[in-house]
Amino acid sequence: MTSDNGPPFMSDKFTNFSTKWDLQHLTSSPGKSKANGKAESGAKIAKCTLKNSIRAGTNPYLVIVNYRNTPMQGMITSPAQRLMSQRTKTLLPTIQSLLLPKTTNLESEKRKLQQHQQAQAK
Repeated sequence: MTSDNGPPFMSDKFTNFSTKWDLQHLTSSPGKSKANGKAESGAKIAKCTLKNSIRAGTNPYLVIVNYRNTPMQGMITSPAQRLMSQRTKTLLPTIQSLLLPKTTNLESEKRKLQQHQQAQAK
């Protein structure tokens, strides 16, 4: 888990919570877009998709569901699949077999993503 050193993440309660749930807490510099790129990128994507949804007159909740069901660049599974081990239902026609729970090997997916990032860095 990555945070920006904000007050909620520096409290004793959060420290106890992260220790209890065996979370690795990484921090980055607040306000530095290069150091905090993942959070900045996530906020930018959320703002753009919600603005576009409101402008087009579509349901913003459906936009969020579709975003959660879309695999990110370099990943095989979507955030919903990684969280719940299955795809979530959307308005798009989907075969029933794809909606069944299926566990994925997150470690191999992380390795593939790291290899992709290293190749991009070169």
